[in-house]
Parts: sequence; C-alpha cells; structure tokens
Amino acid sequence: MSEIKDTTKRIYLVRHGETEANRLEYVPNKLEPLNDTGLLQAQALAGRLENLSFDKIVVSDFLRSQQTAEPIAKLKKLTPEIVSHFGEMLEPTSLHGVFDTDERVQEYRKNRNANVDEPSWRFEDGETFTDVLTRVHLSKRYLEEQESENVLVVAHGFFLQMFGATILLDADEATKLWFHALTTLRMSNTGICLLTYDNESKRWRIVLWNDHAHFAEN
Repeated sequence: MSEIKDTTKRIYLVRHGETEANRLEYVPNKLEPLNDTGLLQAQALAGRLENLSFDKIVVSDFLRSQQTAEPIAKLKKLTPEIVSHFGEMLEPTSLHGVFDTDERVQEYRKNRNANVDEPSWRFEDGETFTDVLTRVHLSKRYLEEQESENVLVVAHGFFLQMFGATILLDADEATKLWFHALTTLRMSNTGICLLTYDNESKRWRIVLWNDHAHFAEN
C-alpha cells in the first residue's frame, strides 16, 4: 500500500511586538524599533513557539518585524528571509511621527478609508488599499510556492488583517465589504494566527486567529 502524503502546509502569521508608535499612537516608518515591552514580548513569543517545528522564517523589511523574529530564529538556528511583500501599509512620509489624534492624520485616514474601492485615489507617497492588496496576493503566491511545510511569518497588524480578509472573501479587489472584514479582524502585538494551505486542492483555511495566550496571567 502506498503511503498517503500530507499535502497541507501550515503557515503561522505573527504580528510584531510593541513599539513606541503603538504605545503613544503616532504614524511609524520602516525603522520604528520595538520598545522595551516589545522586546520582552518577542522573548515570550519565542518561548511559546519553541516546541513548534518550522522549516522557514519570513520577515518583512521593517525593523520591528525583524527584531521580533530574532529570539525564535536563534532558538531554531534559522536565518529569517526578508520579503518586502509582507510589510505594513505605508502612510505618507509627511505624516511619519505625527500623532494619530492630529487633524492631518485623521483627515488623511478618513479620506483613504472612504476611497478604499477607488484605485486611482492616492495621497502623496502613501500606499493605497489596492497597492497593499496587490502585495497580499504576492505574499499568498509566495507562501503557496514554498516547499517548506511549516512557515513562520512575522509581519504587521493592518497587513495581516488584510491578508485574513482576502482569504475569507477570496477577494481580488479592494471593496467596502473587504474593508469591513479586515477592520473586524483585530491583531494584538505578537498575536499568533494559524492558516493552512492544501497544495492539492489549492484551498486556504484560517484555523486560529490572534492567539495571545502566552500573555495570560498565571
């Protein structure tokens, strides 16, 4: 009797640890580092993931993603691969460092969200939802083509919410329904998601979303 081959790969998606931009609520750039709490969260995350088997670790080209992956990469003796597709939605450079409560940030986000289904709408050098959805599909294809059976991806809250909404709705375009879905899927710092992809049926499944039991009080 021939052996039945498991055609399912497991994809663990993790949001990076806390930054000062998260704590104080201002617009970050790619070089925003983890703060002291975020570094501790990264260590706790590594402890939670230590007994899981990974063939590959993927990080975005943002510093906070790479710093979050460092402790688990050391434990697993793996070198993370930097893949820019998994980066957070970039907001306009002119708003970097500006607090979320500032009228400029609020007005920009209000207009951006109202134009989620208008691919031609753009403000300065900020990404549009269509831009990020394109990266989501590139990320999906990258993961589907991986030979590794167990992959850990350390990325970003808003990006992962878009990824999850795209899986749920099988979305090809940025629509208001897709936006509603992604804003419903919340992510905590170092929250863990488990998705599976069956290489044979080409089907994605969301098994677990935003598990942060590693921060439960004893």
